[in-house]
Amino acid sequence: MNYTEANHLNAKSPIVAKIYERLINELRKFGQLKIEPHKTSIHLGNRFGFAGVYTRKDYINLEVHLNFN
Repeated sequence: MNYTEANHLNAKSPIVAKIYERLINELRKFGQLKIEPHKTSIHLGNRFGFAGVYTRKDYINLEVHLNFN
């Protein structure tokens, strides 16, 4: 199956789409953004993956990956 952002936002509360759109718009201010929808989440990255968005019925769970090397 080919997963899309729309698949993740379908049948969710309208606030979920608003939060997701705001997040994406704000992150694009920092430069190139890769959006990779998968079965259970949407991966976000630039040169490296840095976050995962998990959509829920009434909210999103944002998991940020930090590298402290």
